[in-house]
Amino acid sequence: MMNMVNALNEWALLLIGLGLITGAFSKLSSIGAMILLAFYYLSHPSFIGAQYMMPFEGSYLWIDKNLVEMAALAVLLAFPTSHIIGLDRYLKKAIPLLSKLKLM
Repeated sequence: MMNMVNALNEWALLLIGLGLITGAFSKLSSIGAMILLAFYYLSHPSFIGAQYMMPFEGSYLWIDKNLVEMAALAVLLAFPTSHIIGLDRYLKKAIPLLSKLKLM
């Protein structure tokens, strides 16, 4: 089971990263990245006095790097700049069904 979860995590990171870097399916990639970051935060929340197997990268109260990255992805979701400079600009013209389904 752990090998399957590890493989799914690797593929999700690869596909989400490619989507965010190239600007293709950026809305879907942003939502997927926010879900993954929520899973990472919930697996090791940064609470005071919590001891985990892996140490933190510093000392946090409740806000850690995962929550900051989630906020940055929310900004990308609110301001879809991939329609200006990313591949979504071309995909929107090539496949109009995707914009009707609100995937871009």
